[in-house]
Amino acid sequence: MRSAGWYLLAAALAGCGSQPRGVKLDLHFSTSCPATPKSYDLQCVEALEGQVLDEDGVVLSSQCNELSSATFVSAYELVNSTELVPVLENVAPRAKAMIGLRGYHARLSDLCQEDGLMFWGRSDVIDLTDLDLTRVDIDIECRDDCDCESFADEDPACPLAFGETQRVCAPTFECGKSCDSTPECWDSAAECVDNVCRPLAPGQMCDDCFSANDCGDGLACVRHTTTSPFVDETFCALLCPAEGLTACPGRMGCLRVDGEELTILP
Repeated sequence: MRSAGWYLLAAALAGCGSQPRGVKLDLHFSTSCPATPKSYDLQCVEALEGQVLDEDGVVLSSQCNELSSATFVSAYELVNSTELVPVLENVAPRAKAMIGLRGYHARLSDLCQEDGLMFWGRSDVIDLTDLDLTRVDIDIECRDDCDCESFADEDPACPLAFGETQRVCAPTFECGKSCDSTPECWDSAAECVDNVCRPLAPGQMCDDCFSANDCGDGLACVRHTTTSPFVDETFCALLCPAEGLTACPGRMGCLRVDGEELTILP
């Protein structure tokens, strides 16, 4: 996962008998986001949605915030903006919670609707009652198939509706990569056994598969092929974006199933 700097957002935590206070959200790009954030066009993003989720990923509250036209020209400006943008206000204190963030275009429907999703993510579980809490880290996934410039060019490979294509959490290289320790295996989403990343259990992420029947709930059997470097493997992969806005495991991205490099097997 690449840290892409920070972006100022205000989450006012309303404490009992206390004044609301601001918390900064630091955004970090996953591998589904561009290697060069300055080239990823976000001029069509018209709304940010802040969310509070419980520890199981259930949305407790949300706030849709309309943005002025072309607030962010690129992903670089998104994570390096010094403008204070409130995305969550009057948040009730909660000992175990997660903060979610989504960005949308609105060329198909009203603001903050699923079809317009451009990027999304959420934090780890945090304590909103902690008076020393001043910043929250959020891992961000991006649409890997297109950005706002692609919409302007009417690229046929880039549908306006986010939900028209399936996506899975996939690595840029092999699922069963070499390793020295379990944390190197997609942030411990798999385990390191004999210096190779192996699935935590049968049917789980990175387990070998021949069909969907070989994979557990919420996973698909995916064939992953590339020519440079050469990769030809099939494995169980998480469907994404998952319930509760979770980002993919470290150094994986939420990638579009294109029928070429990534194919879902029935």
